[in-house]
Amino acid sequence: MFNHEKIFTAALQLHDPPFVERVEFEDGTGELHIYINFKKGSRFSCLECGTADLKVHDTTEKVLRHLNLFQYKASIHFRTPRTICPEHWVRMIQVPWAASGSGFMLIFEAFVLHLAQSMPIM
Repeated sequence: MFNHEKIFTAALQLHDPPFVERVEFEDGTGELHIYINFKKGSRFSCLECGTADLKVHDTTEKVLRHLNLFQYKASIHFRTPRTICPEHWVRMIQVPWAASGSGFMLIFEAFVLHLAQSMPIM
């Protein structure tokens, strides 16, 4: 049987605890939405100091623009965990696919920079 979630988990190179929970395609707008989640009880590292095995304090929904899939706009939705570090208090985890504070996937940012190199400046 064809499993979209496993295909996108592999394509995005996700490793436990994050995984692709579901994939939705909107026919009307031609948009692909990939929803990433993590298992209950997962533990993460502090963004500031790298202290490992921290519990999740809460989450915040982040939506990041990915490269198009064929001609369709693609977005990643991630219920991003925030941990409680004994030294730095509450911090959002660092995700491997985006720079801290960015609304775009790293690969999307690289593509835009590549395009900018060949575009004329007016």
